[in-house]
Amino acid sequence: MAGSATRPARAIALAAHRPCTVSLALMSFFVLSLVIQALLIVHCIKTGRNQIWIWVLILGVAALQWWGWVQQIVLGQPWGDNPAPDWMMWLFWLLFGIGLPLFFYRLALIVTITPEHIAIRYRPLTRRDIPLVDVESVEVRTYRVLREYGGYGLRGTRRDMAYNVSGNQGVQLTLRDGRRALIGSQRAAELALAIDSARRRD
Repeated sequence: MAGSATRPARAIALAAHRPCTVSLALMSFFVLSLVIQALLIVHCIKTGRNQIWIWVLILGVAALQWWGWVQQIVLGQPWGDNPAPDWMMWLFWLLFGIGLPLFFYRLALIVTITPEHIAIRYRPLTRRDIPLVDVESVEVRTYRVLREYGGYGLRGTRRDMAYNVSGNQGVQLTLRDGRRALIGSQRAAELALAIDSARRRD
């Protein structure tokens, strides 16, 4: 009797622990996905580029999140042997199924010349406005990406900042306080002409 009473108790104990182990594995998968996406974001911020291989990884993870979300939330069928709670499926679907692809889609360097300033937007991360009255000189130049700035993206120091996404052509701005800003552009001559024209009008 004692032996027969012990076995069900042990079986119940094992059953109670088993879902926890599977949930831990599922959580590990989500954490690994989070780490991978964070590394991709850091890579793109540093390089300023959205390479095809990055999009393959992003869309692959997004497709996986959509698959799980549709199966569990829309169709009402649990995703996996021990599915995550619905709130977690919603969270990761919003983060990785929608948020991350949208973030990379909007990642771009945009330069706008207004009558008052030069607006540099590294969308959606940062923006810098340089008043035209603070610009001492404008120069079109060829720069060495790796040697001077260590690569593409947001590079340099507060005194010498570079905003570039590709190529080796850009417009070098020297400000009245000695600071410099390099704006990378495949149409550097046109950009420099637009800045000079705005300065003359100012």
